[in-house]
Amino acid sequence: MTKTSTQWLRYTALAGLAAFSAAQAQDPEVTALTNPNGGSVNFGLGYVSRDNTRFGQYNGLNEKGAYGILDFNWAQRDDATGTWMRAWGRNLGYDNRELQWEHNRQGDWGYFINFNQIPR
Repeated sequence: MTKTSTQWLRYTALAGLAAFSAAQAQDPEVTALTNPNGGSVNFGLGYVSRDNTRFGQYNGLNEKGAYGILDFNWAQRDDATGTWMRAWGRNLGYDNRELQWEHNRQGDWGYFINFNQIPR
């Protein structure tokens, strides 16, 4: 390769990387992953059409009727210290609910408190 074609390849590669980086910066999914502060709440309604002891022996959905569904997820990161706080909950309307709160410094230390319940 000549010196001119090598320079042209370098400039083309740098231009491609710059364009890719700019496109990534504009993508809301990438922003959500790189700056995850905030959270979400999901809720709904479920219905079991008939009593069934075996179906619900581990999830608590053993009686006919409606059940509330509630999940949440929350995260906060301090960029200056690399410290994270996260909390999440799953199946909060059921008997097999789970809750967790955690606090850690990225790559250094961490701890969490967890509650997990299974009806059987």
